[in-house]
Amino acid sequence: MKHFSRLVSGAVACVVVAGATFVAADEATAAPVPAHSAAVTQSVAASVSPAGAFVIALYTDFLNRQPSPSDISYWSAKLSQGSPRSVIADGFADSDEFRMIRMTHAYQTVLGRGVDPSGAASWLDAMHRGLITTDGIEKALYDSDEFYNDAAARNHANPNDGALIDDLYASILGREVSGTEGFDWLNAEFGAEFRQNPMNPSAAYGRQWLIDQVYDSTEASRGRVAIIYNQFLGRAADEGGLESWASFDLAYGDAAVRAGFTTSDEYYQRASVRFS
Repeated sequence: MKHFSRLVSGAVACVVVAGATFVAADEATAAPVPAHSAAVTQSVAASVSPAGAFVIALYTDFLNRQPSPSDISYWSAKLSQGSPRSVIADGFADSDEFRMIRMTHAYQTVLGRGVDPSGAASWLDAMHRGLITTDGIEKALYDSDEFYNDAAARNHANPNDGALIDDLYASILGREVSGTEGFDWLNAEFGAEFRQNPMNPSAAYGRQWLIDQVYDSTEASRGRVAIIYNQFLGRAADEGGLESWASFDLAYGDAAVRAGFTTSDEYYQRASVRFS
């Protein structure tokens, strides 16, 4: 059913540490960073140690840029001194530079526009205080009035939850609503609203519940994990790995999947092939 909605219509501050430049995790910045690109030109020294290749891979895959020679030396020394790969990778994943990249991607994917400076500063502050995760912004944007109203406009309908379902499927699952899925979701949404408060069902609660169900579905999780496979391991996921990591993703989130991949032996060995 191509347009289910029509059936229900009308109802960065920077800090330099020994040559390694990151956006400080405790300082908000309003300067947007370009969205991640799969291609980064490699121009490093011909001879790079496995540890150095690992550092280059992290800069490439998380920050979409090349490290300086001093960056490579600094983080390679950390590894040689016994710092676990997980600690090094977490420094990239928890940097405001990566947070801005993810934020920019979320705004473009969900709202089709760039992030405004005040919004960026507000989100970064929330992340610093532990109120939202780097990846949680995407779900929060799906729950915004802007997405809700834009969904109706894109589907040529008055604002309604049918239009929301149409756009959630298109944006999160990459497909159209089929069969009775749309009506099944509306019925389930009303049931959730009623269970939450039988005397005064909340449409806002129902909308949030609906977004959670689609975003946190196994189908959506498999799609996100497949993207992480391609970005960090450079390959398509095998079915067994996809099933296992999708379950892990639903339990612990996208950031934990990235951490699992970037600290794996496969990622470390692939870095040497890519950059040594």
